[in-house]
Amino acid sequence: FANVADAGAAAIAAATATTNATTIINRFLAAGVRVIIVGTYGYGGTVGNPYAGDPDSIRLALMTTATNLSNLAATNPNMLKFVTMVGTICDASGSFLSSNYYGSAGSDVGVHLSGWGQYLAGQQEAAALIGWFGPAAAIRYPGVNYVADPLFTKTASVAVGTVATNITIATNAGTGQNA
Repeated sequence: FANVADAGAAAIAAATATTNATTIINRFLAAGVRVIIVGTYGYGGTVGNPYAGDPDSIRLALMTTATNLSNLAATNPNMLKFVTMVGTICDASGSFLSSNYYGSAGSDVGVHLSGWGQYLAGQQEAAALIGWFGPAAAIRYPGVNYVADPLFTKTASVAVGTVATNITIATNAGTGQNA
C-alpha cells in the first residue's frame, strides 16, 4: 500500500489484497484448518513519510481491506474469525492510537507496533483463540517478572533498532547450577 496516492488507488489496492488473502484463506479452509484473520493495525505515517503514497489514502486501503476480510469471516463463523484492531490499536480511520506504535523518535513513521501495541494486539488475538479452544489448562509461567517496565513503554528512545533505555531490573537472591 506504500504507493497508494488517492481513493481510486486505495480501492484497487484493497481489492487486490482482499483477493490474495481470500485465495490463501480458501486453501486453509479446503484443508479443514480454522483461520483467524487479524484486521489492520493501522498506519501512523504523516505527510513527509518515506512512502510515496498519501497517508490518508494508505489508511483507506488498509481499512477497506480489513472490512472486506471481516465480511469474509462473517460468511463462515465456524471456520473463520476476524479480530478487529479498531479501538485497540487504531481508530476507525486507521490512525494508530497513542503509544501503540514506534514513531516518536522519527526513525519509524508509525508502521511498527510498540511493545505496548503488541501486547494489546496479542490480547485481542488471545481472546479469539480462547473463543474457539477455551482457556489454557494451567498457568504456564508462575514466576515473577523482574523488569519494572516489561513492555519497555517508558524507554527514552522508541524507535526500531535502538537500544532500550531507562530499564531497571530487580534482583533476587538465588542459586543455580548447570545440569
